[in-house]
Amino acid sequence: MIRSSVSIGKITDSIISYVEKGRSTVEKGKLFTKWVLKYVFEQSDDEIDEMVVIGGKNDNSIDAFFEENKTLYIIQTKYNTAHSWAGITNFATDMERLLTESYRVIGNNPLVYEVAEKIREYTEEKKSIELYYITDKIFSDEEKQKINHQIEVFNDSFNIANLSILDISGIKDIFDMALDIIPKKYRGKKAQIILKNFFISNITCVAEVEIKDFAGFVKSNKEYLFYSNIRNYLKNTPVNKGIVHTFHNKPTDFWYFNNGITMVCDDFDITKDCFLNMTTPQIVNGCQTANTLLKEFIGLKDNKRQSNLQGTILIKVIKDKNQKKKDQITQYTNRQNAVSGKDFFALDKFQRSLARRFEGLGYFYEIQPKFP
Repeated sequence: MIRSSVSIGKITDSIISYVEKGRSTVEKGKLFTKWVLKYVFEQSDDEIDEMVVIGGKNDNSIDAFFEENKTLYIIQTKYNTAHSWAGITNFATDMERLLTESYRVIGNNPLVYEVAEKIREYTEEKKSIELYYITDKIFSDEEKQKINHQIEVFNDSFNIANLSILDISGIKDIFDMALDIIPKKYRGKKAQIILKNFFISNITCVAEVEIKDFAGFVKSNKEYLFYSNIRNYLKNTPVNKGIVHTFHNKPTDFWYFNNGITMVCDDFDITKDCFLNMTTPQIVNGCQTANTLLKEFIGLKDNKRQSNLQGTILIKVIKDKNQKKKDQITQYTNRQNAVSGKDFFALDKFQRSLARRFEGLGYFYEIQPKFP
């Protein structure tokens, strides 16, 4: 059974009703930024007014910024005809300059200098920086190809910074993720990973996988692997710091120290040469491990160092098309980082029913995870 999804039409209607009260193109653009902060990033109205004051002359492609959960968010939005391919490339170029050229700012906007200092602080302390370009337009197929390449090149270049470029479909994906819905374009996706050792028990495959092979698997399929995970990547937690320490000092200890990865999928089969082929794989436990390993693996940069990386990790893959069973697996396997009752509450049938009812009234209903 596929759950009810928030339609692009309703998202567009919400944007228009929020933005079109603006009297000028500039005012409408600022209102769209506020809509994004309110509905995509779930910021309060009082905080939003402070976040958007940076936009304007000499803003260095920054319309808003804020800090949350030890992460710095830098956002540029483009409403209606303001979006262009040049806007995307300018944003990426400006972010690269702020990250690499001694945090160099163009112009005399004092708030941009504040952001530059924040970037310096986060870089030195190796804390995460999330960069978002968001538009209400729809990317063409040609744009999507170029965007995917640009994101891959950018993110491979920076360990702590992550670039995301979203159109209206990307906004919808975020809302769908909140409702624990795998977007239609990802349903039926095929992925494979090579196994070092394994055994099959009924509908479950338990396997030992090389860390380098697992990192490659996550990198190739990262855009859809985590839709069924009840939390997103928590980044700077003590558990993740331990993963980083083990990765760089003794990766062969992963097999002993790490609880491993749990995945669900619609179906799987194993080839004679030990490739596990999966349909619609989802990581339901081990999001922190998967993302941290990928980040550190990419950080090695040298292909020889990557190919010579030692160590293995445990994975458990369960094939079952029953969504209720998948939800139970998600709930009962998440124990590595503390998960609050509210996180589990998001899986409750009553909450999903409320979400569908509110959607019918034109509202978005979402439970916001709160982390210390």
